[in-house]
Amino acid sequence: MPDLTKLSAPARHLLTSDNLPDSVGLMLRLRAEPSDAELSRLADLGVRVRSLAGDVLTADADPAVLPVLTDEAFVLSVEASAPLYMESPGEEPTNYSDVE
Repeated sequence: MPDLTKLSAPARHLLTSDNLPDSVGLMLRLRAEPSDAELSRLADLGVRVRSLAGDVLTADADPAVLPVLTDEAFVLSVEASAPLYMESPGEEPTNYSDVE
C-alpha cells in the first residue's frame, strides 16, 4: 500500500486531478546518496533524473508513478513542482490546505 504521507500536498493534489499532465517535475529526498541499484530502479520506473546532490535529486516522471515511489524504502519524500507565479492575471493561487 502506498505511503502517501511521503507526498507533498501539491503531489497529493495532482493525483486527484482529472487532467494529469504527461510529466511532472519532482524533487526526491532519499535516505542517503543513491546507489547504482537505486538509480536503476528509478530509471525502471520511468523517472528521468535531472540533477543529483547528495541525498536530493530532481527529476521528471509520469504522475502515475508517484504512489509507486512512496513504496520505495530509499525514498523519504516526493515533492511535485508547482509554479511560483499565478498562471494568468487575476487568477487565484492554488490553495492546498484542503489536501490531507
